[in-house]
This record gives sequence, C-alpha cells and structure tokens, in this order.
Amino acid sequence: MEVQTSFLLSIGSLTGWLFGHQSLSGMMNILAWVSSHPLWSVVIGLLSIAVVWSIIRAIVRGIESISVTILQTPLKLIWQGIKLIFQGLGKGVWFGWKKLTTKSSEETETSGDKEVDGTVETAVKVDVVPIQLQTQQRLAEISMRLVQIQKEQTELLKEAAMLMEGNQVEHHLLTPLNGSIQPQDVKN
Repeated sequence: MEVQTSFLLSIGSLTGWLFGHQSLSGMMNILAWVSSHPLWSVVIGLLSIAVVWSIIRAIVRGIESISVTILQTPLKLIWQGIKLIFQGLGKGVWFGWKKLTTKSSEETETSGDKEVDGTVETAVKVDVVPIQLQTQQRLAEISMRLVQIQKEQTELLKEAAMLMEGNQVEHHLLTPLNGSIQPQDVKN
C-alpha cells in the first residue's frame, strides 16, 4: 500500500510540474502522437527539413548577393571616376587640337610659309571634320533609310490586304506576330 501511495504521489507531483511548464507538456503530447503515428511523423519530419533547408538557402543567397553588391560598389565608383577623368581629358585634348589646327590654318592662309631663326617652316593644313557634322550626316542617312523601309512596309501591307480579300483566308491565320497591325487597317 505504501508503494502504491508513494507512486501516486510521485505521479501527482510530475503532472503538477508538467502543468506548470506548458511547453514541455505540449512536447510530450507531440511525442505521444508521433509514437502512435510513425508514418505520418516521418513524412511531416521530411517536409519540415525541406522547408527549413529552403529558408536557410534563401538566407544564404540574400547574404551572398548583398556581400557581392557591397564589394562591387567601390569598384564601380572607381571605374566611373576613371571614365569621367578620361572623358574630360579627351575633351580637353580635342579642344586643344581643334584650336591648334584652327590657328595653324589661319596662319597658312595669311602668310603661307614662315621664317623662324633662319629656317622656313611650312604650316600643314589639317582637315578635321567635326564630330557633330558626322553625327548629323549619319542621322540623315538613317532617317532616309527609315522612310524607305516604311514605304516598302506600306506596299507589302496593301498587297497582303488584296490577297486576303481575294482568297477569303481565315482571320485567326492573319493576325500578325506582334498584334499591332490588323488587316482592316491596311485596306485604304
């Protein structure tokens, strides 16, 4: 009888302790469920591992991309600074070259040959085509080519419209690839 009472008292104190610590009580309930459902617990365990692994991989990728960005930023700034310096130097050299060639061509027109310290120097005239003029010429060529392409496109669309009217082709076969031009737009 004494053993039975001492056993009941120890169980009572254990339940009292578990009631005082609810998280342990919840874990005991989960362990009881896992022991009674082993297949479901394996499946849930594997899914839990997969989800945790995915979260860890996402965190690692985020840290990696942030660290790469942090490491690349100073290098990109240095590169932009170098480009800016060389662009400034290029403009300065171009300006100086342009001024030098303009000055030498003016001297050539006015005096022809120059005598310095007993020697005759001939100024060489250098033809420098400004970049702006080249750009404007190229833009004009592109514009003319675009007008030609547009005319050719209009002619082809008219021919396609005439063929569609003559053959009565299904509408779903006639839709263009990008959907921007419809056959009814071309009939005029």
